[in-house]
Amino acid sequence: MVVYGISGVKLDARGRIEQVHMGSIDAKHFKWIESPINCELHKVASLISTGYAIYSIFIVGGKNMVQGPRFCTVEYEHGVKGIELEKDIAGLRLRDLVMC
Repeated sequence: MVVYGISGVKLDARGRIEQVHMGSIDAKHFKWIESPINCELHKVASLISTGYAIYSIFIVGGKNMVQGPRFCTVEYEHGVKGIELEKDIAGLRLRDLVMC
C-alpha cells in the first residue's frame, strides 16, 4: 500500500486545514517517490478513511526529511470532516507545516 507524506498545509480562518502539499513516500528509505503537489482536503480525508497512512513530513536544515506524526480524520460541528495530527510533538507541530 502506498504511504503518503504531507510537507505543508494551508489553514482557513478557523485554523482548520483546507489544503495540503502531499506526495507518496518510500517509507523504508524515507524519500519522495513523487514530488508533492497541492491536494484538497476531501481527497486526503478520503485516503485516510480508506486505510492509507499519511504522515507529516518536516523539512529540517533545508533538505533533511523528518517523519512526524500521522494524520487522522476528525469531524467538526455540523458533520464537516477534516484532518489533524494524531498527536503533538515538540518541534513537529501542525503550525510548523503552515505554508504562506
